[in-house]
Amino acid sequence: MIRPIPPIVALITDFGLNDGYVAELKLAIYKVCPEVKIIDISHNVTAGDIRSAAYLVQRAVKTLPDRAVIIGIVDPGVGSARQAVIIKTQAKILVGPDNGLFTRGIDWIMDCQVRIISAKDAEEDVISTTFHGRDLFGPVAGRLASGVKFEEVGIPGQLKATFPLRSPVSFKGLWFGEVVYIDRFGNIITDIPGNLSGDILIDRYHRIHKGENYQAIEPNRLIWLTSSDGNIEIAAKGRRADRILSLQVGARIYFQEI
Repeated sequence: MIRPIPPIVALITDFGLNDGYVAELKLAIYKVCPEVKIIDISHNVTAGDIRSAAYLVQRAVKTLPDRAVIIGIVDPGVGSARQAVIIKTQAKILVGPDNGLFTRGIDWIMDCQVRIISAKDAEEDVISTTFHGRDLFGPVAGRLASGVKFEEVGIPGQLKATFPLRSPVSFKGLWFGEVVYIDRFGNIITDIPGNLSGDILIDRYHRIHKGENYQAIEPNRLIWLTSSDGNIEIAAKGRRADRILSLQVGARIYFQEI
């Protein structure tokens, strides 16, 4: 007998693990949907780092099964006039603030549906102005995971603060893109496709050899390789590549294939 797959809610937050915020968020989901399977993607996003969280949302949309609900909570504007939304895209549902967090997770070519949510959609008596994760996003995600139809939650709307992302551009051997993520090892993930060959010159100053894996890196040297998401990643052995190159998430970069 094949067991049915339980509903999935995946979490991406900047809550950290030192406080009880993650536990309270999960309890709010379980209260509405006891049979749900909750997946912790990350709670260690740097506080307020919407760009890094957007990359994690993008990966979650690509890897999670259809009908999964993804909660993204990096929300410096909690309690303000910023919109709270649910979005149906690529057979997934995204739940969280409309502040740019979902920029990379949305399929801008195909239609995506947006609905604005408010306190009544959480079906809670009291909603804190400082903890929408527990009091709004969690309960709404639980309702959606339990089988409530997307069209029955919130009202139709449009995204205000989330806009299509800038795609990398190629011109006469040059690639113009940006740093989209830096992992805990200091590896730099870009949005430039990783199907190039040979060395690359980054911002005219750093010639970087191609490597097949991290073991191929010589001590204190940089290499580039194709990351697990298919794009160019820059790494160093024993050191943080982001510090060597003084790059941060959102930095515009260009590569020249040489």
